[in-house]
Amino acid sequence: MGTVSPYHSFDTSAYQYMYNLPPISHRFESGYMHLSYYFYLNGFTYEAFRIVSYALFSITMAIGILQLTPNIVGFYSLYLIFPFFLDVTQVRQFFMFSLVICGVGLLSTNNKFFRYIGIFSILISPLFQTSGLVYYLLFILIKVDYKKILKIMDYLIWILPIVTFVIHYGNLNRIFSKALELVLSSRSNGAESVNLYTQGSSFSIVIFYILSISISYYMFRKMIVKLENYAENKKKLLTIVFFIGILFIPLLASSSDFERFIRNSIFIFILTFSIYISQVKIIGSTEWTKGWVGLLCVLILITTSWRYWDTSVTGRNQFLPYIIKVKNPNKLE
Repeated sequence: MGTVSPYHSFDTSAYQYMYNLPPISHRFESGYMHLSYYFYLNGFTYEAFRIVSYALFSITMAIGILQLTPNIVGFYSLYLIFPFFLDVTQVRQFFMFSLVICGVGLLSTNNKFFRYIGIFSILISPLFQTSGLVYYLLFILIKVDYKKILKIMDYLIWILPIVTFVIHYGNLNRIFSKALELVLSSRSNGAESVNLYTQGSSFSIVIFYILSISISYYMFRKMIVKLENYAENKKKLLTIVFFIGILFIPLLASSSDFERFIRNSIFIFILTFSIYISQVKIIGSTEWTKGWVGLLCVLILITTSWRYWDTSVTGRNQFLPYIIKVKNPNKLE
C-alpha cells in the first residue's frame, strides 16, 4: 500500500504531484490536507508520508476488525483479494473507511470509554473523504432492530436497482448534481468533482456492480441470522453498515465512481463470512462446502465487476503485477 508506483496508479501520481499543497488550497478534505502538509513541512518525502500514513490507518482498521471477528487470518486472506487492490490506490477512501470500521468495532464493545472513541472515530471520518458523512446514519439506525433492517433490505435490493435505471434513462442526474454542489462547495475543485460524479455511467459496469451487491446481500443475510454466540449489537452494527451501502445504489446512475458505497458493503459481507466460517465446526461438511463454493463464485463475480482481469486503459490487470511487485514498479515496460 505504501509503495505503489506513481507510474502504475493514476491516483498515486496525482497525490504525489499535489503533496506540497497547503490546507488553505482546499484541494482535498481538511483532515487529509493537514496530515499530508504536516509531513511535507517536516521534510518527509511523499513516499515516506504514504508508508507512515497507510501504516497508521491499517492499524486503525485492524483495531476495529479485532473487535468484530475471531477469524483474523480468514478475514485478511479474503480482504487481500478484495477490496485491497482498490484501497491501495484510493487513499482518502481507505483512510475514511478505516476510521468507520474502527468506530464500529469499538462501538460493539461493552467499554463505555471505547464506545466514545468509536463515536469520535466515525465523526471524524468525513475529514478524510466526504462520503464518510453517510455513516452518520449509523447513529440513527442503531436504535432499530437489525432484523427489521434486513426485512427492509429484502425489498430495497429489488426496488433500488429499478430506481437506478429510471434515473439513468430518465436523465435525472441534474437533481443529484444540485445536491452534490452543496456537499462539495468547500473544495477548490468542487465544480470539477460535481461534473465527474454526475457524468452518468456505463450501464454494463453498473449491472455488474448491482449483481455483485445483490448476491453478496443474499449470502450476508443467510449468514448474519445464523451466527451463534455472536453479540446482537455486533450483528446490528454490521447490518447497518451493509444497509447504508445498499441505500446508495441509485447513485450509480450518476457515476460508477459511487461503487465505493457498494464496495464497503461487500467489505462487511467478507467480514461476516470470516465470522460465519469460523463457527462451522466440521471442515468439509456440507455447510462448510456450500459457504466456500458460494464465496468463490461471488469473488469471481466481484473481481470481474471491478475489472481485475481487464487490460484496457481503465482496467486493473495492467497495474496489479506492479502493485504486488511481480514486475519492477520502478520502470515502465
